Amino acid sequence: KLPRLGSTAPVAPASSLDYWKDWPSSEAQPADAHSPLPSSSPLLSLPKVAKPVVPPLTPEQYEYYMYQEVDTVDLTQQVKDKLAKNGICQRIFGEK
Repeated sequence: KLPRLGSTAPVAPASSLDYWKDWPSSEAQPADAHSPLPSSSPLLSLPKVAKPVVPPLTPEQYEYYMYQEVDTVDLTQQVKDKLAKNGICQRIFGEK
């Protein structure tokens, strides 16, 4: 067994469903979507939508998750269900 890094215990979600609680309810509209005004129009200046950024794992989180077993069958089913519920096709999900 490897020694633990740091003195604090990693914070783990209560269940795998907690990972999905903040999942968007539908796919965000891309910034280059068609609009009635051209993007170069001086009348309308739309801010660029920032992509969500996932912070890097702490050493404690890395150690915790590195050695945790993953039920791939259950995880795959959860992803499929979440995509279907939110109307996101698997191909688009895979590309993004």
